[in-house]
Amino acid sequence: MSFCYRCHGLSIWQKEKIVYPYSGGIANQSPRASVALLRLAVQMLMPHVGERGRKIDDDIKNLVSKGLPDQIQKALDSLRVIGNNAVHPGEINIADDYETAASLFDLLNIIIHHFISTQKMIDSIYEKLPESARARIADRDGKPVSQPK
Repeated sequence: MSFCYRCHGLSIWQKEKIVYPYSGGIANQSPRASVALLRLAVQMLMPHVGERGRKIDDDIKNLVSKGLPDQIQKALDSLRVIGNNAVHPGEINIADDYETAASLFDLLNIIIHHFISTQKMIDSIYEKLPESARARIADRDGKPVSQPK
């Protein structure tokens, strides 16, 4: 996973090939392929949020046990289930239209914002607090003082 220096957007790579936002480039021609790549992007995101990245269902379960907000869990499961069905069609086939693919892009952006953008913003502000204030907070919470990065 990396951030584009040109547009400052997130990009996700798999074996030197870009997955996200590449999946957006094919959404008009093949919404199913686009959705399948979005599912892959979610799987590739999991190690960056402290999970294994092998079985998304288990990773989501672990995140839920750690306090993952319900809405983010629903977004992750929606991408997982619809993405799985795009690759292995079953009874439900809702990944055949551009609108579904576009909606799933929105969900992935929300997920990334929750896990990455929000955390970085909060950390950057918190790190600007004086060390004495961070020490008092750490003492209050019984944690070691976090050092600026």
